[in-house]
Amino acid sequence: MEKKESKISRNAIFAVFMLALAVSIVVAAIYDAVRLRHAEANIQAHFTSVERLREPLDLTTVRVQNLQEDSALSLGNYRGQLLVVNLWATWCRPCVSELPTLQLMQDHFGAEQLRVVAVSVDPNKDLPRVQKFIDIHNLAPLARYHDTYGDVQDALGQGVLPVTYIFAADGTPLYRIKGEGNWMSVDVLAFMDAVY
Repeated sequence: MEKKESKISRNAIFAVFMLALAVSIVVAAIYDAVRLRHAEANIQAHFTSVERLREPLDLTTVRVQNLQEDSALSLGNYRGQLLVVNLWATWCRPCVSELPTLQLMQDHFGAEQLRVVAVSVDPNKDLPRVQKFIDIHNLAPLARYHDTYGDVQDALGQGVLPVTYIFAADGTPLYRIKGEGNWMSVDVLAFMDAVY
């Protein structure tokens, strides 16, 4: 009889443990969702628009030209990291003022956690001007990419600049953020942390 009670007691303890684990997982998921919604609401004032994306996109087919190495790079290479793709142009003043804050955000989070890829959409004929601009403004670590093949604009579309896309580590598109913003503001950093 003692053996049977002991077995029942162990089973009851195990069941309670499993229930507590399930409840804690649900509570953590709810907390993360609420934190993300709150962070989303806080960054609305920092940009022209913040939109959640739901359409799938295969980043492995999206190539950009690495201007430093004169080679093509697939955005799919960044799987496993939160990916921030910013479209900019040398003639776009809001783009130019936003780029340094994107570089600072990249430095803040580190390359293991987050990767910012700033892609120039200037015409191909203006590549020398783009390279000179990058060098003058010391943006090589961040903005050394160009949409030479048109893949980025084909996949993401082009409209108002600057525009920034955020992709989950598995490549799922999460957000399209339009307009200039300070990517180092407290609200934006909290948002990026919640997205990660």
